[in-house]
Amino acid sequence: CVNAIPRGNHPLVIHNHAFRLYQPPFPSHCPPRTMPSKPRFFFLIDILAACNLRCPSCPVGNYGADRWRGGTMSRDLLRRILKKATGECSVTGVALYNWAEPLLHPQLPEMIHTVHDFGILCDLSSNLNLLKNPEEILRENPNSIVISLSGFTHRKSPF
Repeated sequence: CVNAIPRGNHPLVIHNHAFRLYQPPFPSHCPPRTMPSKPRFFFLIDILAACNLRCPSCPVGNYGADRWRGGTMSRDLLRRILKKATGECSVTGVALYNWAEPLLHPQLPEMIHTVHDFGILCDLSSNLNLLKNPEEILRENPNSIVISLSGFTHRKSPF
C-alpha cells in the first residue's frame, strides 16, 4: 500500500479521488508564487501486510487477519518505488508505515537504509509490543519514531 500526501504551501483539493493542487488567484498587489519544478510529496509505504495487534479503532483490527494476509515488501521493490517517485516528484519524506506494524519486517534496518540511500527522510511508527533488534534499527538513524499507545483510556484494550 502506497499513499502520497502532497506537501508544500499550496492548498489541496481532493477531486474524484485524485490529488490536485489549486493555485488561488492573487490580488494585483501580490506577485504569484513560483511553482516548484516538481510537485512535493510525502509517501506512506506499508512494507508488509501484518500487525501483531487487533485494535478496535484500526481498520486492521476491524477487518481481521483474513483481509490482511499478505507478504513482505522486498528491498528491491522499495528501491524501485523510490526511484520512480524521485524521478517524478520531489519526495519530502517516507514513512515506512501506514496501517501495518513495520517492526515485524525482518529487514527493517535495511529498508531504512534504502530510504536514506536516496537522501530522503525516513519515519517509523510502532506499537512497540514487539521490539526485536532496537540497536540495529537505531543504528540506521530513522528521522522519527512515533509510538502508538493501545486504547483510548487507562483501561487495557482486549486484544
